Amino acid sequence: MKRLLSFCILLCCVTAAAMAYDRPPVDWNIAFSAVSYGSKDIRDVKSSITSGSYTHMTLSGALGTSGKFDENLFGTLSFTPVADFYTSDVGEAVFLDWCGNAGLRLYPGLGGMNLGVEYSLGIRQDYSKIGSDSANNAFTPWGNGFRFIAEYDFSADTEGFAPMVGLSWRHMPRGNNVSDNIFSLYLSFHIK
Repeated sequence: MKRLLSFCILLCCVTAAAMAYDRPPVDWNIAFSAVSYGSKDIRDVKSSITSGSYTHMTLSGALGTSGKFDENLFGTLSFTPVADFYTSDVGEAVFLDWCGNAGLRLYPGLGGMNLGVEYSLGIRQDYSKIGSDSANNAFTPWGNGFRFIAEYDFSADTEGFAPMVGLSWRHMPRGNNVSDNIFSLYLSFHIK
């Protein structure tokens, strides 16, 4: 309950900071992501599907906004889904991660270089079907973790449309002493 309350307070602060703009900035990105699953069940499903010839695709991105607290400190609010697909002759699996983030970005005065930390609240949906077995569709418990970010913002001190390039690592506990680690390299666009 304390975590949810903290998330709501941080959400209100970011919203208030974004409202200071005539039109809050919008960020959207596309990412190349890799997911390290902590669950043995998920690793077993992946192992079964990838034992022969298989296809793997991970789609991820984000949509968010930010608000300026200070010249070098911004609050952020974002939604970062990740869809991890596996398919082969043996079976198929889809792991959908839904996550909301709220946090802070610090610009230390090195052009557009910024570092960030965000509180993450999310859930993962797992679907798999292997061979003639019936399909398995399950949800993890809601988890809360953190997302760490290093980014270069080419839109710093400019108006309009400019790209950002970044790396992020999101650590998401999933219950039962299991955690996922999601690593992303992304290209983001900032519209002011």
